[in-house]
Amino acid sequence: SGSTANGKTAYQNALSINKGLKVSQTGNKLNISWGKVSGADRYEVYAAYCGKKFGKNPVKIVTGAGVTTAVIKKLDRNKLKLKKNFKVYVVAYKTVNGKKQKLGKTIVAHVIGRKNAAYTNIKAIKLEKSKATIKKGKTWRIKATVVLVDSSKKMLPESHAATFRYASSNKKIATVNKNGKVKAKKKGTCYIWIYAKNGYAKKIKVTVQ
Repeated sequence: SGSTANGKTAYQNALSINKGLKVSQTGNKLNISWGKVSGADRYEVYAAYCGKKFGKNPVKIVTGAGVTTAVIKKLDRNKLKLKKNFKVYVVAYKTVNGKKQKLGKTIVAHVIGRKNAAYTNIKAIKLEKSKATIKKGKTWRIKATVVLVDSSKKMLPESHAATFRYASSNKKIATVNKNGKVKAKKKGTCYIWIYAKNGYAKKIKVTVQ
């Protein structure tokens, strides 16, 4: 049965797989990398053109515990259409008694075909601060901007994906909402991860006093 890791483990696995997630488009191929998930022996990569539904079957299956990259050269049995935009996600599994068990999955990353006349990809996230100290019970908002591959073009609109998506490494210490507002819950240290549209990730160290 496709049973899933329990809630807490699945959340930590999602952090592990997302922190290495990056999708880029070079030449005639999509390059996908992701973070290693403890115990995973199989990763399934799903890809589709933006505006289309993901198929039920993965475009690529990667087996072996140490492999965390894949290259896709075809979609819908044809060469990639480089004027279009792509969306990709990766799911980690481990085999238990001959059946695959889902461990965690990435966010959906969006990437632009290099021949797209209007849009371009994100190459970096710039943070106002790489670490923050917050008093327990207080809130603080993350300030971040993106650096584009081609500054004469635009980033994909919010209808594809939010400019940034966020996750906390320990929600007991600090939580973060979809607007990047961090709430300090209890004393300790954790990381807030920020993901750009193409999965490019950066982290902020948060200390709660």
